Amino acid sequence: MGFSYAKAKLNTFNALSSFFSKKNVAFGAANNSRFVPNSSTILGSNFSRFSVVPAVGLLGVGGVQRNIHQTCRFLHVTRRFYQARTVSNSLNWSMHVQRLMRFCRRNWVALLFGGSVVCTTICCAKIQRVPYTGRFHLALTENIEDKLGEYQWQEFEKENKGKLLPLSDPRTIWVQSVATKIIAAMNGGLRLGTEFKINGHLGASRDFGDRVAQYFGFEDALAEAGFKHSQKRDRNFIWKPATKHLNQRNWEVYVLNTPEVNASCHLGGRIVVCSGLLDVVNNDAELATIIGHEVGHAVARHTAEGIVRLFLMLSALIALIYALITNGDSTSKGNVDGLARLQDMFTNFMSRRREAEADYIGLMLMASAGYNPQVAPIVYERKLGGEGGIQSTHPSGIKRAKLLQKPKVMNNALAVYEEVKGGEGVRSFV
Repeated sequence: MGFSYAKAKLNTFNALSSFFSKKNVAFGAANNSRFVPNSSTILGSNFSRFSVVPAVGLLGVGGVQRNIHQTCRFLHVTRRFYQARTVSNSLNWSMHVQRLMRFCRRNWVALLFGGSVVCTTICCAKIQRVPYTGRFHLALTENIEDKLGEYQWQEFEKENKGKLLPLSDPRTIWVQSVATKIIAAMNGGLRLGTEFKINGHLGASRDFGDRVAQYFGFEDALAEAGFKHSQKRDRNFIWKPATKHLNQRNWEVYVLNTPEVNASCHLGGRIVVCSGLLDVVNNDAELATIIGHEVGHAVARHTAEGIVRLFLMLSALIALIYALITNGDSTSKGNVDGLARLQDMFTNFMSRRREAEADYIGLMLMASAGYNPQVAPIVYERKLGGEGGIQSTHPSGIKRAKLLQKPKVMNNALAVYEEVKGGEGVRSFV
């Protein structure tokens, strides 16, 4: 009796297992979902409450799992289905917003500082193109540069009170005469205008090229004076070089009575040559090399560019120190000194590059003024010298001479020099 009852129950379980496996496996393959036995299906059958749990166990072991393992295609489909499930887009966005808010709460000081740096840079600086070289840089606006130039010059006069030679001194007259030719050639090459001032005295450029001559209507006068039509027309740059800071500039040239062999260019178009440097140079061409280099600094606005670069570097250094503090890292004196040395090395590297750029601009200026550009490499190598190196702000004299003696650079300068000497006027560099 008991054996027949157990055999009947087993037959019932096998029949039910076969039914569910055939029906629901096919349904799962068609709908790309795994079959999960539904409790309502089992409870809705003719089983008692004692046979529900054994039926589920037998159903899973005896029927469905065996058929699933035999149906490999269905098995792989269901695995891909569950692995491909992703979070909804709205939930993703909310998670990203929450992470962003947590980041802002943790780093609000750094974000506030960075935002102030960006706003200050946008308001006080702008991107410009350097004349003669075409390089793009970030420099102060012209108004801020002029105000800083006035303040800097007042401090310089206080420090060197009584050392500036009078304008009537022969050495000052010599420097001023060479500077006048250099600035006149610059005005002609950049098409700035016909007049400029040096130490309050009015100066005029000799030749500005064909387009200006046609505009003012004195082509015939230039032809009678022996000038030829320039073969180098004005260029059509999409982004014109910045010349606003040079237009109608009141240049100032002084000689500082000191044995130091040096010269400097200050903000606002002020050039100072030390008397010790005048004892080294022997003729106008050698002095034109020095003056052209200093005017090149003014043309490229290296001082205004350096101020912006220093501001950004100090801001980055402060942000880095703050990051070390907030992360709990060591902020010992050695770490701070290491960061300062890295900053000095980068500043000196950029300074050497700007000096090389001023050498190139000065070479073009002296050639445009009618001075032989082949003199410049000799001056830098033999008379100015300098060892250079990583810690130096200027390249070595040998390095500067090699850069100017490159065939492409020197041939271009010699072509400008020959045009001026041949009466063709100063070619356009804008």
